[in-house]
Amino acid sequence: MSKVELKGGCLCGSIKYVISSPPLRAYTCHCKFCQKAMGAAFRAAIAVTKSSIALSGNSLSTYKYVNPDHGRALSPLFCSVCGTNIGTTVERFPDVYIINIGTLDDANDIDVSTHLFSDEALHWVTYKPTDTVFHQHRLGSDGSPAIPRNTASKG
Repeated sequence: MSKVELKGGCLCGSIKYVISSPPLRAYTCHCKFCQKAMGAAFRAAIAVTKSSIALSGNSLSTYKYVNPDHGRALSPLFCSVCGTNIGTTVERFPDVYIINIGTLDDANDIDVSTHLFSDEALHWVTYKPTDTVFHQHRLGSDGSPAIPRNTASKG
C-alpha cells in the first residue's frame, strides 16, 4: 500500500472520512458475524488507528453486539440515512477502527492476502496459494500469533 491518505464514505455522501496513515493491515473475515453484518460472504476490511481517521458529515450510528462465542462487544458503524456499513469497532482492539474496503473512494492500492475465520467460510470460497489463511483469528485468545493453515483452498 503506497498511498498515505485514503478517502471514503457512505453511499449517500452524508458521512465522509480521511485516513492519514497507512492501514495496520488489510484482510477478509469469513466469520458468521461479518457475513451477517455485511450481508455477504465475507468482510473485506482495513484496520486503522482511531487517531489516523477524520470523520465529517453526519455522526455514525452504531449498535452493540456481544458475540456469544467470546463475550466481547463488536459495534457496527453505519450511516443512519442510507444504511451503509462503514465499519466496526471491537472491544478487543479499542484503539482501532475496522473500515470496510468497499467504502473507500479508491481501493485499488489495497492488497488483501490475509483471510480470517476460514473455518466459517462458505464452501465455494477459495484463496490464492500465496495468501495467509487462518482457521480462526490471526491472534489466539491469549494474544499470541495463530498459526496459518497450510492449504490454499477451503477443502
